[in-house]
Amino acid sequence: MNCSRLLLVSGFCLLLCWPAAAEEKAGAKGAKLSVTSQVLMKMDKLRKDVEQLDLTAAQKEELEKFQSEWGPKMKELLGKVRDALTEDQRTLAEETMKKAREQGKELRASLSAVESALTLTEDQKKTLDAVGQELQQLQKDIAKQILQVLTPEQREKIKAKPAGEQKKKSKET
Repeated sequence: MNCSRLLLVSGFCLLLCWPAAAEEKAGAKGAKLSVTSQVLMKMDKLRKDVEQLDLTAAQKEELEKFQSEWGPKMKELLGKVRDALTEDQRTLAEETMKKAREQGKELRASLSAVESALTLTEDQKKTLDAVGQELQQLQKDIAKQILQVLTPEQREKIKAKPAGEQKKKSKET
């Protein structure tokens, strides 16, 4: 499905070229990830959830229509990210992500490794944080559009959290 592919491709493009600095070192268990990485994780989860659904032809068509609406905005944000990083930083991010994936690391650990590998200037951090906020809003808009296309039963499947996530949340509060 094209919508899912765009989510995947967009997310991994961002993974390779836009890892903003982490607030904590990646080696620490539960290190806080940048807004960008958090959004990428949400986009990846949504992509996987949508792929699990049995969508009708009409739903697939509607999702492809939405893709054409937010695809250019995603491309614009990716351009801002690429412009903010130096060629050396982009290369380092790509190599770190490739190594993490080859080692079979989960998405969170891979993102954390990339964030830790980069040393960003204050100006780069500010730029990437601002773009991260735009990306976060775009991710919310995408999720809202996708959920509008789904049936109530499909939405429930998407919104349902695994028991482990629910337990984790209740411990934090």
